[in-house]
Amino acid sequence: MKELDPNEHWTKIKKIMFSKGENVLRLRQRKYTRDWIAEEPWEEINRRKITKQKINNADDKIRPTLMAEYSEINKRVKRYARRDKRGWADKLAHKAQLVAEANNLEELYQNTKQLAGKPNTSQQAAVRDPTGRLLTTPQNQLTRWQEYFRDNFAAPLQ
Repeated sequence: MKELDPNEHWTKIKKIMFSKGENVLRLRQRKYTRDWIAEEPWEEINRRKITKQKINNADDKIRPTLMAEYSEINKRVKRYARRDKRGWADKLAHKAQLVAEANNLEELYQNTKQLAGKPNTSQQAAVRDPTGRLLTTPQNQLTRWQEYFRDNFAAPLQ
């Protein structure tokens, strides 16, 4: 049997561990949390990330040029982000104005919360059946609520 170099051995182990971990955990691409950022800034963000990695691995001779490149990319990212956020806020404000004119206060409230940056908390609490099992479909939850009110608030028999 051939004796492996420790670095080769480590890379093999690392490769196996990553592949098994991906199979078990089902890793996905990270979903961006900023819905208001367009596609172009994300490309610049990735370019900035790669440049930062190059800076961290570079020797002292090329580091200043990479840092200047990083600075330019960073300025573009910030400019794009400001532009996109301003457009997103203007669009939401216009929508809020139309909703206010239509006197739809619920949607106006949701738009105002979104503009203020507060999270949407309209998620329903978990509903469980009498045995403690979580009910996930709206129809099952509605049926459970009907049972609950029928059992707890039924008129007493005479």
